[in-house]
Amino acid sequence: MSLYSLVKINHTAPNFSLFGTCQQKTKIYSLVDFRKSWLILYFYSGNFNPISKIDLLNFQSSNFQSSSKFQEQNIQLLAISTDSLVSQATWSQELNLTFPLLSDIGEHQTCKDYNVYSEKNGNANPAIFVINPENILEFYQVNNHQIGFNLSDILAKIESLKENLKSEIKIKTSSN
Repeated sequence: MSLYSLVKINHTAPNFSLFGTCQQKTKIYSLVDFRKSWLILYFYSGNFNPISKIDLLNFQSSNFQSSSKFQEQNIQLLAISTDSLVSQATWSQELNLTFPLLSDIGEHQTCKDYNVYSEKNGNANPAIFVINPENILEFYQVNNHQIGFNLSDILAKIESLKENLKSEIKIKTSSN
């Protein structure tokens, strides 16, 4: 993997604007649209890949977007690959997904900005990025193409991050 730009913890996450599909509707999704929400960016190797399918179905089985727990916690999920929008729409419909699949086709700039683009394979290395409501990168993990993600672990990390941010805000408020 080549270095295009380095993402850094506690720094602003790289912005993006990508076409995506969700429940047969297409629109442009941008990082700035998710300001005020916790955001999980899930980069995956590609549509119709067995490991990616397992991860996406695990997100789906958690009722990620519709679960009151996630709505209460203000967590959003976007899944990104280098596949075409047509391929995204087909796979989203096949898997009956209720969260957006975004297409980073062409120059693969978003994958490059997040440093997950594989020149060798021409696709994204599997990765999770957790971005706070101020668009600050809080956590990321990049995996081998053969390893999936544990959603419970990711959510526990978000809970911990949220508690730490609350503590920091209380400290700053009491010192003023």
